[in-house]
Amino acid sequence: MVTAFELEIRMPGLRRVAVNGLELNVALDGTGPAVLLLHGFPHTWELWEETMSGLSGQ
Repeated sequence: MVTAFELEIRMPGLRRVAVNGLELNVALDGTGPAVLLLHGFPHTWELWEETMSGLSGQ
């Protein structure tokens, strides 16, 4: 069995951001111009995880 300490897991920074009176859950990764990736119900940000890695160059 592999423990979490043996894996090098890279996750985007998960944050809550207040925008125009709304609180949004966001996953931030990489640097440079912003790219907005939206998912629909019942998915989560994890739907875009592979795409985020490719866009951020990591």
